[in-house]
Amino acid sequence: RQVVNAFIDSNRDSLKQRYENFDSFDAGFVVPEEVLQEIIRKAEVDGIRFDEKEFVRSERIARLQIKAVVAQTIFGNECYFMVMKSENDALTKALEILNDKNKEI
Repeated sequence: RQVVNAFIDSNRDSLKQRYENFDSFDAGFVVPEEVLQEIIRKAEVDGIRFDEKEFVRSERIARLQIKAVVAQTIFGNECYFMVMKSENDALTKALEILNDKNKEI
């Protein structure tokens, strides 16, 4: 969280200028690659070995959580859950599709 907080502190004004509201942020913000690389670097300094295979598996959710924290800090607590809800909506839809296909079998 230290890396994300440092990113927010360094970019707060530009984020507020670029994204005037949560909807524009949600539609346009992408976690910078530098933030992920700094998290990996910090973890390695702290003795956590980087595992490429596990990173590939978890990168999407890590990016989503980082985006949610940035949204929460810039736009308010409820925005954290609004970002995370998008993942739940996708999962719910995927499960609905799978359940419908299983019914046809």
